[in-house]
Amino acid sequence: MPADYHHGVRVFELSDGRRPIRTIETAIMDAKRAGKCILYSTHVMEEAEYLCDRIGVISDGKMKMIGTMAELRAATGKQGLREIFLDLLGLPA
Repeated sequence: MPADYHHGVRVFELSDGRRPIRTIETAIMDAKRAGKCILYSTHVMEEAEYLCDRIGVISDGKMKMIGTMAELRAATGKQGLREIFLDLLGLPA
């Protein structure tokens, strides 16, 4: 079993530099189309906004908010995930 499989779950880090980004994006999108649930953790807002159906914003070990981009936008009045993240943390954009 490959090192990036754990209990039937494939673990990806998109920006780890070992794999072409497009290869990982394709694998994630294929898994989504197959109805798989994917837990994706990243600090790269553009990756999360592009790849994820629902996004959770975590700070200091606490979930600040979770929802679709539309739900996050409606709750904060911000458009991009970076601005939403900063707003939820009470930081200036």
